[in-house]
Amino acid sequence: MVFGLLTCLISTRLTFACDSGWQYVGQSSWDVVSAIHDPTNSQVAYIGTYWDWQIPESGGVYRQTGMDTTWEYAGLVHHRIYELRSFPYCRPETIFGATNSGLYRFVADTNWALMYATGTAGMDVGISPVDTSIWAVIVTGPVSGAVLLSDNSGQSWSPFYWAPNNEARLLFSRYSSDVIFFSLGSILGRASLADSSVQYVESFG
Repeated sequence: MVFGLLTCLISTRLTFACDSGWQYVGQSSWDVVSAIHDPTNSQVAYIGTYWDWQIPESGGVYRQTGMDTTWEYAGLVHHRIYELRSFPYCRPETIFGATNSGLYRFVADTNWALMYATGTAGMDVGISPVDTSIWAVIVTGPVSGAVLLSDNSGQSWSPFYWAPNNEARLLFSRYSSDVIFFSLGSILGRASLADSSVQYVESFG
């Protein structure tokens, strides 16, 4: 069976959307905050879970194959996995993990390679589909967040934008490598990388 969209909320109960509707596929030991299919095998799924400092063995990534209801450990214990991403237009075999301690790349089995130590929570990562050498990561701390940019495929990073918020997501434009959309807390913004300008599209609250 080929799965459709995988979805889960902040919950330990996991379901898939498939041809016949929703199907239960197991229980996670920890709250699930992100999920993704293996970009090279739609029969394999990964979930990123919530790390609680009071529970040393919590957090990490788990893997499931087929419609099995058991999930095996796939690395990054003691990490809060904010987002799992893949970019089939430029890194078709790679899964990235944005965590509370930095940006990682999945290698194999339970091994992940640290690509960038953010020093604070890495909430999301993006790669421009127009110019795939341009990457962005969005990081947050207790009282502020920032968009960091790389123009050399993640080899080095520089801050682009700061905001006093701590919940964040980002998305590159499909049409221009110069445009990125992002949210930081209650702010929804549109940024031009060429002139470092930021236009606030909407503010909530």
